[in-house]
Amino acid sequence: MWLRPDHPLHALQTQAALGSHRPVLHLWAPTLDALEALWGPVDDVLEGPPQAEVIEPWGDEAWAIRCALPSLRDRWPALRAALSGEWALVVGWSDGRQAAWDRGWLSADTLRVGDLVAEQACLADGTPVQPDLARPEVTDPALEAVAAAVRAHLPAGLVLHADSGPDRVAAIVHRTTGRAGAEIAVRGDPVDLREPVLAAVAAAVHDLADGPTPLAPDLHWVDGPDMLLARVYFASVAGPALPEGRAAGWCPPEGWVVEHQAQGDEEVLQDWAEAAELAGGPSRWWGGEWTPSWSGKPVPGPGGPHRVVATVPEGLADRAPVLDPTWHAGPHRCLARWRDAVVDRDRLEVVEARQRSPRDAAIDVHVVASLAARGATGLQFAGEMPSAALIAGGRHGLEYRFDRTSFTDERLHAVLDALCALQDDELSPVGTWAHRAGRTLVRLWFTGAGETDWA
Repeated sequence: MWLRPDHPLHALQTQAALGSHRPVLHLWAPTLDALEALWGPVDDVLEGPPQAEVIEPWGDEAWAIRCALPSLRDRWPALRAALSGEWALVVGWSDGRQAAWDRGWLSADTLRVGDLVAEQACLADGTPVQPDLARPEVTDPALEAVAAAVRAHLPAGLVLHADSGPDRVAAIVHRTTGRAGAEIAVRGDPVDLREPVLAAVAAAVHDLADGPTPLAPDLHWVDGPDMLLARVYFASVAGPALPEGRAAGWCPPEGWVVEHQAQGDEEVLQDWAEAAELAGGPSRWWGGEWTPSWSGKPVPGPGGPHRVVATVPEGLADRAPVLDPTWHAGPHRCLARWRDAVVDRDRLEVVEARQRSPRDAAIDVHVVASLAARGATGLQFAGEMPSAALIAGGRHGLEYRFDRTSFTDERLHAVLDALCALQDDELSPVGTWAHRAGRTLVRLWFTGAGETDWA
C-alpha cells in the first residue's frame, strides 16, 4: 500500500523509505502528459539514468511512474523540492522481488484496517511466504512500547505470546533488507484473528507515530498453525542487510560464458557489445549507478568501469528473472550467491554426501592456509575435517561452513578473498556461496560437467 500526500502517516512512510537501502518513488497522474510534467523536474534532479518505469493504467487507474533510487538520502532535499502532485516514497523491493510480482509469481492477501492496509505475501498457489528473519534476543524499550500499544487495542481475551514470555512481542530483523521490527503473535484461528489483531497493530502505528521509535506504516502478517503472526518494522534507518561480495579482477578461462557489466557512454557501450557479439541482459546496481549487463565470451572491456562475473547457472535459468545475485571475485575464481526473491532465501545446489578422497585433503590444507594468511576466521569443522565432501549431478565439491561472525562485510570479504585466491587446476573457476541458517556456506567445485538441481 502506498500512502498519498494527504495521508497523516505519509511523512512517516517517507522517513522509513529514506532509512532503507532501496527507496522507490511512485508518481501518479490522470494522463500521460500530466505524468511527464510531474516527472520532468524530478528527472532534472537525478544524476545518471534512473531505473524508472512508466506503468500504463488498467481500467480507471492512473498513469504511474515507478523509480528505484538506491543511495538517495543525500539527494533527497533537492528531489523533495522537485516533487508535486500525487507521489509516494516507499521501502522498495529488490529487482527480483519486483519481477516476481510483475510476473504473478508472488501475490498478496490484503486486509484494510482503518486507514492502512496489511498484506500477506503468497506464492502463486496461495501458499504464504515466510520471510528470512533473524530473531535476536534483546531487551529493548522500543519493543515494550510496541507491546503496550498493541495490548491497548486488543479485544478482551486476546493475549500476546513470545518466547520471552506472555504479553510481549519478539524482536525480528529481515535479513534481506536489514529492517528491524517486532513480531506480534496471538494464538487462535488465524483467519478469525486477522481483523482484530491487525486493527490493533494499525492503531499502535498511529499511537507511536510521534514517539522516539515510530513504526513504518506497512503492515504484514502470516497465517501460522493455530496462530496469527503480525509483523511491523521500525521507521528508523535500516541496519546492515546480508553482506554482499565484491567482484573485481577475475580472469575467466577462455570458452566460458560470463556476464559483463560496464559503464560509460551509451553509444560506445553499444558498439563494444555488438563487436564482441554479447547478448544484452538486465541492469545491475553497481558502483552507485544502474549498469547495463551482457552475456557472452570473456573479452576486454570498453575502456571504462568494467567487471566480469559468473552467469546464472543452467539449473537456475528458469528462475533468472527473480534472482538477486551478488558476486565475489578474485584472481582465480568467482563465487556467486543466488538470492531467490520469491522464497526470500539463497539457492544452493542439491547435494549428497560422498566419501572423502586424498584430493579433498590436499584442497583443505590449501584452504586453511589461505584463510589464515588473510586473518579469515569462523570456519566450522565438519566433524574433524575442515570441509564436507559433496556430490551434485555427478560433480564433486567441498563445502566450507563459517559461523555468524561472517555476517559483516569485512569478515565475509576476508573469507571469500581467501577462497577466490586459491589456485588449483582441479578446481572450477566458479563456485557458490550462500547465507543459510545463521551461517555462510561456500562451495568449491572440481572441474567436470554435470547437470545440477537447485533448492
